[in-house]
Amino acid sequence: MNEFEKLVLEKLETIGQRMDHVEEEIGGVRKGVKEIQGEIKKLQNDVEVLKIKQDLTQKKLDDLTLNVKISERAIRSDIRKLQDGQETILTILDGNDLLPKMN
Repeated sequence: MNEFEKLVLEKLETIGQRMDHVEEEIGGVRKGVKEIQGEIKKLQNDVEVLKIKQDLTQKKLDDLTLNVKISERAIRSDIRKLQDGQETILTILDGNDLLPKMN
């Protein structure tokens, strides 16, 4: 084997060692990517759960808002009825001279 062939074989051996090292690095990168993919799937599941909870919370808030508006309307109606009743009572008392006179 001449010098050129020895040199070529040495270079090929060096390239082979480097390729082995590159393959090891690629294997590590693949493992890291798989771990990241697993974490991403977990995060996606968590986001889906949060979306569902947010939707339920929004529905409850909408229902509560509606209930408050209905209650406000009923309270206003009751207040108007009480005011009408009060005015009626005052009119009757005044008509029968049962209210105290102011000087």
